[in-house]
Amino acid sequence: MFTYEDGQPLKPQYVTRLFDKLRIQAGLPRMTFHGLRHERASLLLASGA
Repeated sequence: MFTYEDGQPLKPQYVTRLFDKLRIQAGLPRMTFHGLRHERASLLLASGA
């Protein structure tokens, strides 16, 4: 679990907006933060892990 500096849990909307901002800066295709989990699992399976 990720938190703000004061220890409060991050709001889902904050994580979504931050992820989208970083995704755009990195030039990655449109995907959701949750979709990133599925992408990682697919890549692991494809690599034989």
